[in-house]
Amino acid sequence: MTYALAATEWRSFSARHNYREGDAQEPEFAVETWSYDPAGLSDEEIVDPLSLYAQFHDHEDPRVRMAAEQLRERAVW
Repeated sequence: MTYALAATEWRSFSARHNYREGDAQEPEFAVETWSYDPAGLSDEEIVDPLSLYAQFHDHEDPRVRMAAEQLRERAVW
């Protein structure tokens, strides 16, 4: 599972929850820090389609790029 939050919130969030960097081989979860608060663009607890597309539209793997493009085409704007 991956969680995302604004980079400006990471330090206080990790201190509040006593999170530390763990074993990269078998992580329990991952945390991504974004330049903006992803919660501001979604009413649910999942990433919004535009942010997901922006994250992967230029990925090195063509299958990921194609999936991002399909997501963009299906999104309701």
